[in-house]
Amino acid sequence: SKIKKTNSESLDVEHIIQSLGIKEFLNKFPDQLSGGQKQLVNLCRTLAIKSDFIILDEPMSSLDIKNKATVLSLLKEINKKFEIPILIISHSVEEIAQISDNVIILEEGKIVTCGKLSQIFLEKEFTNIFGKFESSSILEGVIFEKNSSLNITKILISGFEIILPGDFKKIGEKIRVRIRARDILISKNINSDSITENQLFGNVEKIKGEDDTAFSELIIKIGNSQDFQFLLIRITKYQLEKLKVKKDDKIYILFKSTSFDRQAII
Repeated sequence: SKIKKTNSESLDVEHIIQSLGIKEFLNKFPDQLSGGQKQLVNLCRTLAIKSDFIILDEPMSSLDIKNKATVLSLLKEINKKFEIPILIISHSVEEIAQISDNVIILEEGKIVTCGKLSQIFLEKEFTNIFGKFESSSILEGVIFEKNSSLNITKILISGFEIILPGDFKKIGEKIRVRIRARDILISKNINSDSITENQLFGNVEKIKGEDDTAFSELIIKIGNSQDFQFLLIRITKYQLEKLKVKKDDKIYILFKSTSFDRQAII
């Protein structure tokens, strides 16, 4: 299909150079740069072409966490501000969680599944490829408060206040977080003495048992009919039976702020 009109010609190359922090590299020869520095320069060169469609193959493979965050933020800005579609090829769950709106999962050259990021993370095809250890949910919210003395950021996710450890973005800005399914606790009763910072509730949308393990996965719908999201929770079959959890039950969800994948917050 045809690529819609973009604002790629408005891309400021100087802004790209400043954002990537590579100004001091421009007068150096390639053999004077590290692998990560070469990758940043190559990325700048690619973006400077001002293409209406950008394809990047493992663009952050040689970068440290700080530079990965810088590149991801710049790519997100270019995608949203200049309406340039970007196709990123990656094997990193953290990168996928941070940057993607839509995902295509390939295995041996064939499409396994595709769709919106938040939905793909709930599907068994994702777990089958990336492993049950990576089972997780992507939640989106808005920053509404910060506390510099405690170094925390408060966000609103489908009507619930959530605490993040650290200083992220600005008040009023949208934010995306990832939380692993195995890091979430559940209860049928509200817990006012909980040691976890975050507590919300929702209804059981689906229960998925695993034949060959001691675990089950729950998909919980949080929020209301106008503003809702889905949360994946991994618990033992023993706990599921002990709590007598059934479809449509109201469930209280508890998790510590340290449960958030800090590399997948953007």
